[in-house]
This record gives sequence, C-alpha cells and structure tokens, in this order.
Amino acid sequence: TMAEVGEMLYSQQGCLACHSLDGSKLVGPSLKNVYGFEFLTTTGETVLADDAYIKESILTPNVSVIADYPPVMTPYAGILDDREIEAITAFLKTISDRGQTGGQEDK
Repeated sequence: TMAEVGEMLYSQQGCLACHSLDGSKLVGPSLKNVYGFEFLTTTGETVLADDAYIKESILTPNVSVIADYPPVMTPYAGILDDREIEAITAFLKTISDRGQTGGQEDK
C-alpha cells in the first residue's frame, strides 16, 4: 500500500534519526499525531499539518518550522518525488488520530 511504502521511505531516508513515531521529542518533532493537527511555528503562525504542509516540510523544511525546534532539517527537494511524498503522507495519516482530516483521501 502507499502507507507501507511511506513507512519504508521513513526508514530508508533516515527520517527516524530525527523524528520518532511514539510521541517522544528528538531533534525534530515526533511524527505521531502530526497529520491533521495544528501547530505553532517559530514565526508565531499556526499551521495545519495537511498534505500541502507535509510536502512543504519535506521539500523546504526550514520555511515553516514547528516552535521549539531548530531549523536544521535537510531539504529533500530533488531527492524525493511527488509520489514518494504522497506515500510518506499516507503513512503519517495511519499514525495520526486525525489521519483523514484536512487532506485528500489516499489514492
């Protein structure tokens, strides 16, 4: 499934080094319950972690950083394609209590 591919990419691309899946904080925020929730950014804005935000956060991660985290993530523009980002997003939906809110259904 797309979600399974996304979980595989989470491991292969090294996301697990900085983003936990169990709610614990690492260098970056945990990915558990990220999708579909609102967060405050370092600039004081509130963002909804939907499909568009997840894509932006992967391709250009330091544009909109969740508060209390440093802007240190490596951009994945040119590394991951749209389909891979869709797969990662599908995976994030499966580990969120709001997995089907705020974004498109899995394709």
